[in-house]
Amino acid sequence: MAEPAGAIYGADDPEVLDLRTRLANALFEDGDYLRAAAAYNRLAPDLARRCGPDDERTFQCRMQEAMRQAHLDDSDLALRLLRDLLADQQRACPAGDQRTLELRRQIGEMERRSGDLAGAHLTIAELYDALCRRFGRDHPATARVGESLAVLEI
Repeated sequence: MAEPAGAIYGADDPEVLDLRTRLANALFEDGDYLRAAAAYNRLAPDLARRCGPDDERTFQCRMQEAMRQAHLDDSDLALRLLRDLLADQQRACPAGDQRTLELRRQIGEMERRSGDLAGAHLTIAELYDALCRRFGRDHPATARVGESLAVLEI
């Protein structure tokens, strides 16, 4: 249904974009990670063109594509997608932006899960320092990242 609507109204029509987003989400929820990742991959540029590259919907679409690649056990591609997204967010958002902080945490966790413990340690340690500066050591987000760092230091 999304493809015929896109052919009639255009791939970046707001209603078509909403339909395509719901389709990608449904594919994921059904466990069809390969098709979901492909749907998010095709959707992201159209969302960026219509809503802007820094729009929350564009961000979430790109994040979902990376997470689906991780579900497909392609951690190298997932990490590349997350790092590209982080670089774009760091250019667009102020230092210490919540989205960039969360992306950094996601990258560190994915590095850890993929076996890159040195990379994970560096990413998480730098994030911990940034969170300490922004929120202080007692903030829940700082404490959670501190726990991840402690596990990596064992």
